[in-house]
Amino acid sequence: MISICYRTYLRFSMIFLVVLIGCTQHSDQQAGNEVSENSEASYPATIFPEDTTALWLSEGPLTADTVLIIGEGGPHNALDFEWGGETVWSGLPDYKSYYRAHILQSTMLNKQIYENTKGFSEEDGELEADNSTEILNRAVRYFKERGKVVLVVGSSLSAWVILDHVSKANLLADSYVISSGRLKANETMVQYHALGHNVIFEEDATTIRIPDTTYRNPIKTERYFRLRQVKNRIKAAFGRRNYMELLADKDLSNVTYVYAENDRRVGSLTQEEVEFLLSRNAEVVNTQARHSGNDRFIVGQFNEGEMDFRVKINLP
Repeated sequence: MISICYRTYLRFSMIFLVVLIGCTQHSDQQAGNEVSENSEASYPATIFPEDTTALWLSEGPLTADTVLIIGEGGPHNALDFEWGGETVWSGLPDYKSYYRAHILQSTMLNKQIYENTKGFSEEDGELEADNSTEILNRAVRYFKERGKVVLVVGSSLSAWVILDHVSKANLLADSYVISSGRLKANETMVQYHALGHNVIFEEDATTIRIPDTTYRNPIKTERYFRLRQVKNRIKAAFGRRNYMELLADKDLSNVTYVYAENDRRVGSLTQEEVEFLLSRNAEVVNTQARHSGNDRFIVGQFNEGEMDFRVKINLP
C-alpha cells in the first residue's frame, strides 16, 4: 500500500513539474517578446492630448479678457503650483483678474520619461525640448484664436522654452517677461549637461566650476541619477541653440528680459547677449537677485509701477 501511494504521489509530482516548467517557459517567452518589441524605445512616446486645455493647470475667471501663461523652472515631473497651490507671480497687481494657465513641460505631460530604465539619450533630450516648446506654442495659439490678450511669464528652464517658442511659432503672445536664462549658453556647461552632470558657476557668474565626474554619491539612488540624466540632457538640448542666431530676424519689442549679474545657476548674460536684445528692441533689466530671486524682483517692479504689461501691448 505504501509503495502504491508513493508511486501515485511521484507520478502526480512529475506531471505538476512538467506543467510548471511549461508555464514558466511560456511566461519567459512572453517577457522576451515584450523586451524585443520595445527594445528601440527607452520610454513611451510623448503624445499630445486632443484637448489642448489638458496642457496646463488653470485658475481664475473663464470670462477674463486677459490670459497669463506661467512657465516654471525645471525640468520637473510636476508643477510647483500643482502641489503647492501658489506661485510668486500671484503678487502681480492684476493677477486675480487674469485667467491663469500654469503650463506643463514635456516631463510633466509624459511622466514615463523619468521612469525609463534604459537611459535617456541626447536625441531624446532634443525631442523633449521641442515637445515643451510645442506645449507653449499650442497654449498661446489656443488663447489667441479665442480673442484673448495673452501675457507670458517664465524663468529658468521656461526662459529657454519661451525663446524657442518665439523663434518658431507663427502666432505669438502680446507680451513676454523672461528671467534667469541665457541666449547663448556657456559651451562648457552644455558639454557637462550633455554628459548628465550638474554644473554651477563660480561667484563671478562667468567661470564654470568644473564638476568631479568620477565621484558618485553612494547615498543617492539609481533613480536619482536617472532623473538627473533626463534633466541635464534636456537642458543641454536648449543650451545648444544659439538664440542670437535664431532670433536675429525677430522684433522683440514685446519682450522684457531680466537677468541677475550674480546668477550662479546659468551664469550672467554676456555683453554680447545684452547688446543683441537691445538691438532687437527688447527691454533688458539687470539685478543682483541671483537665479531664484528675479521673479520676486519682477513682481516688485510691477507693484511699484516700474514695469507694466500694458506698455508693451499699447493698452490704455
